[in-house]
Amino acid sequence: MFCRTESHATESSNRRSCRSALAALAAIGAFGIAGCGGTESSVPGGEYTPPVVEFQVVFEDEFEGTELDLSKWNIDEGDGCPDLCGWGNNEAQVYSADNITVGGGVLTIEGRQEADGTFTSGRINTKGKFDFQYGRVEVRARLPEGQGTWPGIWLLHSDPDVYGPWPASGEIDIVESFNLGVDGNTATRSAMHYGLPTPPFSGTSSVFDNDVSPAMDFRTYAVEWERDRVRFFVDGEHFQTQNSENWYAYFPADDVEGFYDPFGAFKEGPVDAPFDQLFHLIINFALGGNPVGDVDPNALPQVLEIDSVRVYECVNANPGTGRGCGTGSPDVIPLEDNDGNELADVETAQPFVEELDLYVDGPESISLEALGEVYTNNLSAITPFQSDTATVINDPLFEDPEDAGNTVWRVGVAGGVANVALTGEEFTDNPLLETGFDFSGGRRGGGPGTEPVGEIAFEMEIVSITPGTELVIRLDSGFPNAGDVILPDSVLAPVGERRTYSVKFDDFLANPAFVDLGGTGADLANVVFPFVLEVRGGDAEVLIDNVRATNACKVVGGCGVELKNKGFPDLVVYDDAVNVDPWNRGIVASDEGTGFTDYTDGNTANKVNWAEVASDDPERGQVVEVTFNDSNVSGVWFIASAGGVDTTEYAAGAVRFDIKVLDYGNAPGMTFKIDCFVPCTSGDKALGKVGDGDWETVTFPVSQLVSSGLDLEAVNTGIVLFPTFGQQTGGITFRVDDVRWIAEAEVQLAQIDLPVTFDEEGVDYSLENFGGAGTELVTDPTDPENTVASTTKGEGAETFAGTVIGTGAGFANPIPFEEGATTMSVRVYSPNPGVPVLLKVENEDPYIAAAEVLANTTVANEWETLTFDFSTVGINLAETYVRAII
Repeated sequence: MFCRTESHATESSNRRSCRSALAALAAIGAFGIAGCGGTESSVPGGEYTPPVVEFQVVFEDEFEGTELDLSKWNIDEGDGCPDLCGWGNNEAQVYSADNITVGGGVLTIEGRQEADGTFTSGRINTKGKFDFQYGRVEVRARLPEGQGTWPGIWLLHSDPDVYGPWPASGEIDIVESFNLGVDGNTATRSAMHYGLPTPPFSGTSSVFDNDVSPAMDFRTYAVEWERDRVRFFVDGEHFQTQNSENWYAYFPADDVEGFYDPFGAFKEGPVDAPFDQLFHLIINFALGGNPVGDVDPNALPQVLEIDSVRVYECVNANPGTGRGCGTGSPDVIPLEDNDGNELADVETAQPFVEELDLYVDGPESISLEALGEVYTNNLSAITPFQSDTATVINDPLFEDPEDAGNTVWRVGVAGGVANVALTGEEFTDNPLLETGFDFSGGRRGGGPGTEPVGEIAFEMEIVSITPGTELVIRLDSGFPNAGDVILPDSVLAPVGERRTYSVKFDDFLANPAFVDLGGTGADLANVVFPFVLEVRGGDAEVLIDNVRATNACKVVGGCGVELKNKGFPDLVVYDDAVNVDPWNRGIVASDEGTGFTDYTDGNTANKVNWAEVASDDPERGQVVEVTFNDSNVSGVWFIASAGGVDTTEYAAGAVRFDIKVLDYGNAPGMTFKIDCFVPCTSGDKALGKVGDGDWETVTFPVSQLVSSGLDLEAVNTGIVLFPTFGQQTGGITFRVDDVRWIAEAEVQLAQIDLPVTFDEEGVDYSLENFGGAGTELVTDPTDPENTVASTTKGEGAETFAGTVIGTGAGFANPIPFEEGATTMSVRVYSPNPGVPVLLKVENEDPYIAAAEVLANTTVANEWETLTFDFSTVGINLAETYVRAII
């Protein structure tokens, strides 16, 4: 179990949870998992008697005879071009009917390389011949193996006109395999796809390890599909469940029927969408493609063999609810979106949607609040362009003829070309706002997986229009950089009928305007006119209402549509003096000797004392000099707020401060953290021996503080600094200056993950110490090109002292423990043989599912690999372990 000193009051719990002694001095070179198969989902044990369910066959094929039954199956041919070249996955094969044979009661699909070097294979489907909703599908199959082989048995939506193109309309993968037999691979995968049409596409999957290759014999792969729930089986073993709490459809739809319309505004489908429609069965054998890589011609030919296909309906299911057709075990917990892996600030069960109103009863006044100040941008409706012959009506405050209480924007153009637009104010001296808007999406530290799905949506009624007139919607980043989309006649509502239209950001980007004049298209990060309507080629009068910009993504706060700003001003904590608004408690300290009662006086009997002094450098001005006296107690120094400070606008930024340590005493380094009202905290961040004798600037990304527990909405310390806890003897003095939060950090680091090498650039190798242990990253004593973690457990350290590998957020992915793969390894460099080293793993908060193994070093002053087998301590494989401590 991790033993984090997240607050001064956690010592007793740390003492209870970590009782084993650790090494006096060790260097950790590499930290990894040994013998893991990478299973994404485990199956808890336990006896279960399924309910009695009566099934009735509604489709079957035993593949008797010598030819494929074309009354049941369609044969796909070609390479997918021009619509879906490579079948959407960069696959290498061409599908051909010649690769499909039937004989001896078996359907055979052969993947091979032809004499001209072309790879060929086969694919069949039941679309239009057997489409169904809900039931049980069983396929008895023997899968191919080899590098580049990718067989699949799956269900795909039959009508993309309901929710739109893949993945919005859904996909259910009953079974697929990637490179079976390669490097001992015996695993198959089942998955579902849905959600936002942006990579990486939403989906949930788990792996079933068959122990022996499914290429060796036939196995039965099955799926039970009922409303709100889908279950997967291999040879009758239920290993995966998915439910509608995590799948969703987010798609553009028309106003009337609510079906897919590329010019309709985005909406969320019903609770069971998209798996509430007709699907059809597909069986294919792909060669190459994104998940499997290049094809090894020496592995071919290979065959996918199908012994039987059966689809059942559930006779005793509830026809009103579509439920009651389940035989699975309730112990198989439904998967979560994105395989259950944690993302920062995530609520992945439904898309995160952010909207910005641009026109509602008139051009909007949009406000942005920062550090207690409100900044406003008042929009207006203008006429940016009008040809010499054109007459224009531009009335943004027109009384709605159909609703006297409503205001609409009346626009009319006759006799030439003209456009009207919404725009904001111009800002030069405003301390926060810039001219324009930022619709660029994942700029808030969301990272990969947060790419947005954006649109400009609006209501429009055509009052009159002459034949051949074009209505053009533009997103303008300042002439000549813009994107133009013509509303097709086919989507225009009849005269006098009001409907909602939407133009997608992707369409603006794909249709740059003014290219012949050097235009480079719309720049989503620098939008000047967020809505432009141009009339050309004829005359038109229209009424506009409810104009808005929308962005959607999978990460809460990871996308947005908002006013453009200069970057939020630094949130100063200390610069020549404490910024008492908002840090109104000023400088504070506490220590073990006072029972961690906060104090602000200058009592020299306290562990911590400080004074504001003139710096040796006149340009630096006043600094804070902090002294930790030579006593055995430990304490902390900090600058605090009584009511808490909302720092959410600094989520993509950093905490920056200058430090100069005049005397480290016996401390191995400095520690830093930010609190948000105990027990809420970022956790301790070991900085090593920073500023040793000289001023040094420390920049710590806020994302790393959030990932280990900081709540940015309730920060009550601008900074907390202290020498390594438990090793604050010898008399320690340091100086601090220019403490501030900055809105944009230079580096956003990736979350630590296995294997931990301490060498990869861009990875957050922050470590959390507790109980008096001190760990910092240093150069390998045997290799100057290698970075390792050096751990010191000095005199006065607690017995349970140790170091969290990473931060409290744990690894980016769970430790892939499974049956037969329960061993971890750590490479260590110790001063003596016989030093006991404890390795502990634990689950997510509340840290109750822990297992620990002890191993002893065997050599002195040279590297060795210690192996920790958690099967020897009865590790519970039903738990998900995400953290490790040494």
